[in-house]
Amino acid sequence: MEILNELNSTFNSSHYSINLRRYPFPPYKADNFVLVIQVWFPFLLVMSYIFAAINTVKNIVYEKEKGLKVCRYKRTISNKMNILGCYDYNGS
Repeated sequence: MEILNELNSTFNSSHYSINLRRYPFPPYKADNFVLVIQVWFPFLLVMSYIFAAINTVKNIVYEKEKGLKVCRYKRTISNKMNILGCYDYNGS
């Protein structure tokens, strides 16, 4: 009210009253889903990272064992064709 009196000198604050109350929250219900997510989400996140890393290493080892990239370079295939071959081989 003091701000309104400061901004407008003709404002009469005696006609208004301000009452503050707490926000009416609904009753709290215990939710076990949050506890389950707190345990399983980090585990699933780590497992998905490990799965992706294992597949990447497996593909690199397979390529090294078969010598696919070396074979393509020996046949003097250009770099663009090598990249296209990698995309075609990986199914992208």
